[in-house]
Amino acid sequence: MSKQFKEALIIAETYLPALGLCLELTKRGIHSSVQGTKPVREEETLYVMEKEGYFVFSWQVTKKKLSLYAEKEEVVAFIDEILKEIPLDFQDLTPREEKLVQGILEGLTNREIASRMYLSEKTIRNNLTGLYKKLNIKKREDLMRRFNG
Repeated sequence: MSKQFKEALIIAETYLPALGLCLELTKRGIHSSVQGTKPVREEETLYVMEKEGYFVFSWQVTKKKLSLYAEKEEVVAFIDEILKEIPLDFQDLTPREEKLVQGILEGLTNREIASRMYLSEKTIRNNLTGLYKKLNIKKREDLMRRFNG
């Protein structure tokens, strides 16, 4: 299973747009920084490069480009969209969240997960709602895609 990016490195000469992108990634839990040149490749690092008026993301994330001069709303929507596609690892979860995800990946219903965890179905539903919000997803299928890669 792939690991979520823990860090983003933005390689750019156009500093203010890169700084805005950096801020939005940091708000979403991905420590980000801006540099002028690309260092040696590191695992768990999302690379974003300025190229011909666009931000280009690591090839394994998306082939879409983001204009350097995109409005803040466009940047936010773009980041949220690509982060939904990045597979996660269980180390990104609390122990309870991990059990919830394992149950979902096994195809269990909320009732079956609740029985397994000795919790009420309502508690499971509430925990899943919190997990969906944390991961910025809306449904079970999105969760399965994020953890199955």
